[in-house]
Amino acid sequence: MDESAYDEYRCRKVGMQVAYFAELFENDGSPTSTIVKSVKRAMAGEYSRELSVKVFAGQCCLIEPGYRQGGPAGVGLRRALLNDRGEVKTELNRGKHKSLQTDRVVLVPGPDDEVRTVRWIYDRFLMQGRTEDEIAAELNARGILTDLGRAWPRATVRQILTSEKYIGNNVCNRRSVKLRRKRVANAPDIWIRADGAFEAIVDPRRFRQVQAVVAARNRRFSDEEMLERLTRLFQRHGDISGPVIDEAEGMPSSGAYAHRFGSLLRAYSLVGVTPDRDYRYIEANRLLRQMHGEAGTKAQIVPIAAITLENPRERSEKTFRAPVDSIGKVGRKKPLTVARDDAGAADGYRLVCGQGRMEAYIALGETHIPAIVVDATEVERLLRSGIESIARRQQRSLELLQDIAILRNRGYSDPKIAEKTGPSRSCIHEIGELIANGEERLLIAVETGRMPLSVALYIARAEEKDVQKALEAAYASGELRGKKLLEARRLVELRHRHGKKKVLHPQSDLRCG
Repeated sequence: MDESAYDEYRCRKVGMQVAYFAELFENDGSPTSTIVKSVKRAMAGEYSRELSVKVFAGQCCLIEPGYRQGGPAGVGLRRALLNDRGEVKTELNRGKHKSLQTDRVVLVPGPDDEVRTVRWIYDRFLMQGRTEDEIAAELNARGILTDLGRAWPRATVRQILTSEKYIGNNVCNRRSVKLRRKRVANAPDIWIRADGAFEAIVDPRRFRQVQAVVAARNRRFSDEEMLERLTRLFQRHGDISGPVIDEAEGMPSSGAYAHRFGSLLRAYSLVGVTPDRDYRYIEANRLLRQMHGEAGTKAQIVPIAAITLENPRERSEKTFRAPVDSIGKVGRKKPLTVARDDAGAADGYRLVCGQGRMEAYIALGETHIPAIVVDATEVERLLRSGIESIARRQQRSLELLQDIAILRNRGYSDPKIAEKTGPSRSCIHEIGELIANGEERLLIAVETGRMPLSVALYIARAEEKDVQKALEAAYASGELRGKKLLEARRLVELRHRHGKKKVLHPQSDLRCG
């Protein structure tokens, strides 16, 4: 999609003339100006590509002499700043950058205690045969923190055992990602490296021995071995998920299962496991990506009046206003997907997906909208529309609860969690208190689907455990719902404050009015 051409089209549609002051041609809509603009835009794209090549070449020229390019140093190492004569000026703390273009950055050994920790990790792994999980657990039990002041995860131990920077090698371009492309692992022959660039804190011979052990543990398993290990993991844990697979010692990664069997759900089904959570939306998204082979197709400007909505979905006012406000403030670049009308109308279309965006454009007074036109039968159109409805469903309470718990464990603040997940800051705080205080009954009720998260939060605000139990039982029996639950909690707490406290049995009558 030519975004700059579409932006100019929107300006012209509302009577605004676009002028290119840095160019010699006049933007008068003539064939000459149209051709010149197209050429200029192509030249701008080519310039961007050439600039990317030049920047990468410049980085390579700095890596080969052994200079460090970006990123934290890691446990046991620190970044040192050199002047143009190669003399050490200072140590760069985390978040600090060089200020002079002629300065360079190299890695040097860090604090003695961190260097000893790195060597201790190699000893534990090589001499005693400990796994990454066992080493991380032992470090955490001793109260030893990483260079970032955090507990040790398995991934950090793994990175120390496999990174060549600990034997003094400066290696780059192991992975790369081009514009709008997937991240790929590059072959070793195109890595950019400078061996012996830094002072080693691990003996190179010991490092090579560790790599041999890691390679032996990472051997390729057959389909039968992978499924057998997955079955044993489920039997040990009683539950299974991507994080459980990734953290289990001796297991292929969850990504390996997804790649080998098509998806994690497919692997689960082959061993007779049905996950507790509803993963239909993941499969729906996967199917959508398979069906939308036109993702790279350029969009067209289509009259909204020519689009027929044949599978409408009802929306609340809040749901409707969200895309309207978004498009009104920042614009919308993502096009609709439509199919040509199979009734024979040459200029007619049937909506495949994008009802919310189309309705938002109509509400904003637009008459045309960008859309990708595909060939699809009536059955295919209805199927795609139905799959989109599943894929766009809101998170269930359990999923939201688990996501918030994970983010809190990773050190995210309540405002950051609210920004990532959607609920308000106060709601995130209350959910965090529910998790931190170990409200096991309420958490189990949410996890098993017996109670919405909002109700669990409300019951948790009751001051007394007896009151919580009574309200929970009344909700489960259907005696108290909605406003009655609100009034019951207020009435009971009011009695407690006035000294009329009494133990409430789960079968007590808590009906209001």
